[in-house]
Amino acid sequence: MNWSMDIIEKIAKRKAILFLGAGISANAVSLDGKKHPPTWEKFMRVILKEIADGSIKRYVNSLLKEKDYLTACEVLVNRIGNIRFEKIAIEEYLAPKYKNHKIHENILKLDARIVITPNVDKIYEVYAQAETAGTILVKKYYDADLVSKIKSEERIILKIHGTLDESSKMIFTRSQYTNARYENAAFYKLLEALSLNYTFVFLGCGFSDPDIQLVLENYSFVFPGSPSHYFITPEDGINDEYKRIIKENRNLEIITYDAKNNHQELHDALEELVPLVEDERTRIAKEMDW
Repeated sequence: MNWSMDIIEKIAKRKAILFLGAGISANAVSLDGKKHPPTWEKFMRVILKEIADGSIKRYVNSLLKEKDYLTACEVLVNRIGNIRFEKIAIEEYLAPKYKNHKIHENILKLDARIVITPNVDKIYEVYAQAETAGTILVKKYYDADLVSKIKSEERIILKIHGTLDESSKMIFTRSQYTNARYENAAFYKLLEALSLNYTFVFLGCGFSDPDIQLVLENYSFVFPGSPSHYFITPEDGINDEYKRIIKENRNLEIITYDAKNNHQELHDALEELVPLVEDERTRIAKEMDW
């Protein structure tokens, strides 16, 4: 896996936004060393164990197979209720006391001014704030001062699906997503504006994330010919034809890696990316090439 000079330069000049999906959090391990944070699909399957109705189970399984996680979660929450759902979310994402992984350290070392994540856990933000003495701000999609903070020079972690600290505002279901789109319409305009002014680098994400689909669809069709964003993903099921289709329909460059040995190639690549970005920043400062 090789990093293009464009990615290195954009991160070095802080013109890139790192978008961290559930695959990044999944590297963390609980305090007792027995548990990893579940991906969105695995979290749905944890909840599915509480459903006794066979027809509902089959329907949810079909939705998960189609990667329609918003609808699957909607069905499950309707069955078990919001209180039980929030309790399971805390049990899975917060109670195990996850420790950060080396991948979180390398992401922080890249020193992007803005990091976006749909993850509701607190793994990366807790680590980042501890390492920077709390100077990195954590903002949510519904914060009133979000635009002013984005326009400032401060480092920001933007949680676009909310956080476990305010579980009533987490976005997991289709209705929650629809309500957020309506009640926080200005935020989604901001997300679109960020996609026009920064290069997104998606790490640990799935193509089915609704926010990714929304941003990329608008970006690709409203502004054809614009510079591409980058999506880092395992090579399984990704061929040249699929890359071409994604490039044409999402204006997205796909960079693949071998997922064997727990995604070790990605970990190694991020380890290599840090000094490449640091060297580029040194060059930029020396030549005043801002």
